Amino acid sequence: AKEVSKVVLATPDTEIINFAQDHNIETVLTSDSHERATERAEEVLKIYADKGDHYDYVLLLQGDEPQIDPDDIDALALAIKTSANCVVNLIHPIEGNELKIDENGELLVRGPAILKRYYNNPEATASAFDGDWFKTGDRATQQPSGAWSIIGRVKEQFKTAKGKYVAPTPIENLLGTNSYIEQSCVTGSGLPQPIALVIINEGDTTAREVLHDSLLATLEETNRQLESHERLSGIVVCDEPWSVENDLLTPTLKLKRDQIEARYNDVIARQDSEKVSWTA
Repeated sequence: AKEVSKVVLATPDTEIINFAQDHNIETVLTSDSHERATERAEEVLKIYADKGDHYDYVLLLQGDEPQIDPDDIDALALAIKTSANCVVNLIHPIEGNELKIDENGELLVRGPAILKRYYNNPEATASAFDGDWFKTGDRATQQPSGAWSIIGRVKEQFKTAKGKYVAPTPIENLLGTNSYIEQSCVTGSGLPQPIALVIINEGDTTAREVLHDSLLATLEETNRQLESHERLSGIVVCDEPWSVENDLLTPTLKLKRDQIEARYNDVIARQDSEKVSWTA
């Protein structure tokens, strides 16, 4: 697992802060409230990026009354130690509300705090509800402690030629354990298997043969942890970093997946027989 050295940590929970410090994780940002936490963390990240100083990003948020039990601590430790550019939200349901995950991995919620319908908009209501369950649009998993981890958005999923849905973010997090990989985008709508587009750390002078072997090892290790329909057919190293300036990142540094896929459409469609290849 990749041991991150610099983390942007935005949380009002002193237990999380103490946990990070106890594990020798440098904390460059904390927050005493949830207000603007995400926005502020991303602003700070961009400042460091502009200075050429790379920070791994783990943003940890909980509910209005944060609390951590030992099972949550294990989840936080794993996220902090292995995730790069990853947002991890641990939430506990408000008393009286219920949460569940549907067959597509989407988090559903119902209860007295949830709206029942959209005013004068039956189409939106029908789209937003499954019976009396509200569809959040988030993908989630449940921790042994009962806390829920938000791991991505349903709209990011794509369907392969096999008719199976793939969530790219967890796979990208696995690829992020390779210290050579600065950015990654997993795609593959309509393809037999997904493919990963990656950007190597800017200014890296490592020999291509060394990079090839490292990326191949990461590909094999990543695929060992995935279901058969999720396994990557290969890794393609792209020649130009994705940025706000070239319209491949949002102003908050999120991937513009549609634009990235359009930019490398020929490469994606080609499905090179090489497990690791370069665009240039």
